Amino acid sequence: MSSLDQCNATTVPPSSHFSKLQYQEQRLTVKQVADLLQIGVSTVWAMVKDDRLPAPERYGSRCTRWRLGAVLEVLQKSGEEEGLRV
Repeated sequence: MSSLDQCNATTVPPSSHFSKLQYQEQRLTVKQVADLLQIGVSTVWAMVKDDRLPAPERYGSRCTRWRLGAVLEVLQKSGEEEGLRV
């Protein structure tokens, strides 16, 4: 997949057509990450700066994407630290 295709790719919910691995390999925009974590976009970038969220993959100067699996790992870790299951 070219970097332009990767930049324009959308996240697809898991279904019978997608394995769990394929689902976790989906890429998210900063807005999608913010919505998933229920935080603001600027907070996403602050979390990256503080190493609380992995840095995104860059596909050019204006296209960044996070791997869904990496974001879900952060959610699960934070849930375990708070005694919650995500």
